[in-house]
Amino acid sequence: MCFFLLGSCAVNKWQNTLIQKGDMNDAINNAITDFVHTSKWSKKDSIFTVTITDINEENINITIAVADDDVYPNSKNKVGTYDHIFPTRYTVKEGKLF
Repeated sequence: MCFFLLGSCAVNKWQNTLIQKGDMNDAINNAITDFVHTSKWSKKDSIFTVTITDINEENINITIAVADDDVYPNSKNKVGTYDHIFPTRYTVKEGKLF
């Protein structure tokens, strides 16, 4: 019984780190945290892509998928430029690259 209670507290610990109200970055971090702790894919792989789609002013769609392609910088990828294929932001959570 005691082990079950300790395990139950550990499961809820990461859920307590989720931000209830915040900006888009908070929503993205919540999605990544949830993915790391609940998705079977996060146990099998270590590199993921995060795609954000604006639905309207109050809602966004955050998709997290296994990164299946290698992306290498080229002459277009310079500081201050944007290429929709080349990642622009990174984060590491629980040893996983997003």
